[in-house]
Amino acid sequence: MLAKTVQQSLAHAGVAINGSRSWDIQVHDKRWFRRVLLEKNLGLGESYMDGWWDCEKIDEMI
Repeated sequence: MLAKTVQQSLAHAGVAINGSRSWDIQVHDKRWFRRVLLEKNLGLGESYMDGWWDCEKIDEMI
């Protein structure tokens, strides 16, 4: 349920989870979904620093 909610929200911005485009987010830790929903932008940034996700071209994703 959490993953689907986050995926739908990001889809509106043209970003996919574990997609093949350079701006798609690659999730490495399933806790990421909950953290982003609860902490929003702060959770997104801190989970990136923690290595829970990455993106080939983060500037394009943002």
